[in-house]
Amino acid sequence: MSEPIRLAVVGATGALGRQILLALERAELPLAELIPVASRATRQATVSFSGNELPVHDETTTDLSGVDIILAATPPTYDRDAFLPALDRGAVVVDLAGLWAESPEVPVVAPWANEADLDQVMTAGVVRSPRPLAIALAAIAQPLHAALGVSGLRGLAMLPAVLAGREGTEELSRQVVGLFNSSEPPRKVFPDGLAFDVIPAWGEVGAEGWTDYEQLVAQDVGVLTGMEPRALAITAVMAPLFAGMGISLHVVTDGMLGLEEVKLLLSQAPRVALMEQEIKPLMTRARVDMDAVAVGRLRADPMGAGVHLWAACDPTRLAAVNAVELAVQIAAGGYL
Repeated sequence: MSEPIRLAVVGATGALGRQILLALERAELPLAELIPVASRATRQATVSFSGNELPVHDETTTDLSGVDIILAATPPTYDRDAFLPALDRGAVVVDLAGLWAESPEVPVVAPWANEADLDQVMTAGVVRSPRPLAIALAAIAQPLHAALGVSGLRGLAMLPAVLAGREGTEELSRQVVGLFNSSEPPRKVFPDGLAFDVIPAWGEVGAEGWTDYEQLVAQDVGVLTGMEPRALAITAVMAPLFAGMGISLHVVTDGMLGLEEVKLLLSQAPRVALMEQEIKPLMTRARVDMDAVAVGRLRADPMGAGVHLWAACDPTRLAAVNAVELAVQIAAGGYL
């Protein structure tokens, strides 16, 4: 058992931050102190943790230089330099916001897929947790690629508003109410609207037509599975879902896959719940607060090029659980 640690959750009052606190309650992680931190604009006075109410600290005035691990569940626009004093004092930052997405020296790790890469944190001081969509895709593709070889992933991911933060779900709710009442709905998070509609490209569209979000997801899946990122063609759309993510996926191979073999591999995968005949667990809202990716509707490709399937998961839950597992490995593995 590792020594008790001081851990801070920056962004503790957001949708992801709340899931992190829940995951920490279940984790085997000895805590000397838990420090919830949030911006003055969004923070509440306290957060619940293990039956206690902990005061929420202001991110602009809180000194994190004595903290051992920081779980950064901030908006992607957050100034990562705010973590430099803590990093200089030997803290490790788990980046859930993609603040270090452009830093090749920072490892991208999901412990069940590439735990060995966590050794790089000794140099970088930071480890990046993959995007939730990347975690879901890798959970499916990694066991199939390792055993059978996968030449590509093709599909459509329906992202929920919660991936835009608590403000995203609140604005979607107000848009629904506004449209029902024939009033002007708010359009700050989703300027073109989202209620009763779909945003066909989530992120900044690049020169080749893919968004930066889609490209980052492809890179993360490549790291976790060993697949070539350019073999992934996943279109990410923002759907009018409050929580829960749905993925229609074509796992491409050079020949026909035996469905029974695929089912066996997926049934043994660490983050997959195989649902062969059941439909309700494959609905997006049914996956809220579930740790695993539900996979079902497996069909052989008509042209003999792999298998088609449907997957559903809770993206914030997947991200929170992965971040906390990273904290556990960091504390137990001598990385502090």
